[in-house]
Amino acid sequence: MNFLRFAFPLALLVVVQLTTLTWAATNVTKTSGKDYDEQGKHLGEQPLRSMEIECDLDSFSLGNSKPTFPEQPGVTLPLCQGEYYATLYDNNLGIARYSLYKITAAQATAAKVGRPRGDPWKSNQTPDIRQGSKALYQNQPIQGTYDKGHLVPVNILSYSHKSARDTFIYTNCVPQIAGFNRGQWNKYERKIKIYARKTCSQNGGTLYLITGTSKVKFVWTLYGQEMTGWKEPLQWFHKNAYVNDRIAIPNSMWTVGCCLNFNNEVVGAFGVMGDNSINKKRLNKFMMSRQTVAYVESALKLEDSTIKLFPSGGDCYDPEKNVKLNDI
Repeated sequence: MNFLRFAFPLALLVVVQLTTLTWAATNVTKTSGKDYDEQGKHLGEQPLRSMEIECDLDSFSLGNSKPTFPEQPGVTLPLCQGEYYATLYDNNLGIARYSLYKITAAQATAAKVGRPRGDPWKSNQTPDIRQGSKALYQNQPIQGTYDKGHLVPVNILSYSHKSARDTFIYTNCVPQIAGFNRGQWNKYERKIKIYARKTCSQNGGTLYLITGTSKVKFVWTLYGQEMTGWKEPLQWFHKNAYVNDRIAIPNSMWTVGCCLNFNNEVVGAFGVMGDNSINKKRLNKFMMSRQTVAYVESALKLEDSTIKLFPSGGDCYDPEKNVKLNDI
């Protein structure tokens, strides 16, 4: 078991030495729809390709350089999920490792469309892919424990009817504890949208976002002033389901964002990561308010030391660029 202990000091300093990670506490240094395709074009969207397995993840990434993550031929699949985001998908686990998306200034400031009515969830049509389903979520062992948790949020892609609807694909959701999904996670999704609209969009800024899943779990130690994190195998959503229908439950979820202005200069960046477990509200409330891009990346390195979230975005890690989402 890879193991780490970390605390949170006045200026956030992330130190990774082998499998030990220390964070310290208290403060972080501030560092309509009738023609969907046309509507997207009016908002500055550059449609890339329809949903398909052959997908260039670089084209959705900051600096045209996708995150560095472990990939396994025939298991990790690059999926273009409609025109608006792309996913590195783990077909053994039946959930995404991460999804890439961005929001331009025009999209961030566009009038918000309503959430699709009814049950808009649909299956990804890629052949032989393991993914969630209506039946899996309806027949969960304890009803109401898990939501269909979006990776790419409908709230952030609500600048057109088609972009909003395209977030309702089973390869874009994971079993997420209902209290976490509707609580701290939803809180930070809303704060990210506000940041995109009110701050990043200035001077034609574009916000590049990555949302993903992790095997890392977190617990309190020493009366809440330190936390311990470690890598742990994922559990199956349905232990008794047929093997090809089972999907994994993430131990934690995370999002990082980096805003580039019109001149492709980094003007702000942030990271947020929370534990996807029952009764972790207090821990998540404390932990998620004190994070950065470097924080999230260092936690993910417990899974694999080669992980790099923004390979071509060095300034996204600059403490002076850190955005304190909790203050928005």
